[in-house]
Amino acid sequence: MPGEPIPNSHTQYWECSQIARTFLDLGFAVDVIDSHNQTFHPTKPYVCFIGHRINFDRLAGLLKQDCIKIAYFDTSHWVFNNSATYRRKLELQQRKGVTIEKSHRLVEHNLAVEHADYAVLYGNEFTLST
Repeated sequence: MPGEPIPNSHTQYWECSQIARTFLDLGFAVDVIDSHNQTFHPTKPYVCFIGHRINFDRLAGLLKQDCIKIAYFDTSHWVFNNSATYRRKLELQQRKGVTIEKSHRLVEHNLAVEHADYAVLYGNEFTLST
């Protein structure tokens, strides 16, 4: 909400705010929605869409073909990430006989990179390789 402090629980909040601010400074009109918003439907044409991996494929499918779609990633691909998480859980179970029920390391399934014209990645060469 305008005037409220930017959350500091993850850098993505500052990064997204800065991206929007940069486009505003360049003279663009900017619409911002929560990445979990499942009800938003574009009612006007967009020149550019920058989205987080969550909900990207749904929103990209609602935009016109000439809209530039940029996926913004801050982690490895979900298939790699989740496979590695489950592998670590299995290895722990086999090694110690302990099963960890929940994990905060799982990434939501998404097809963002498959629906993007371009992608931006916050990470390193390893993250990019996934």
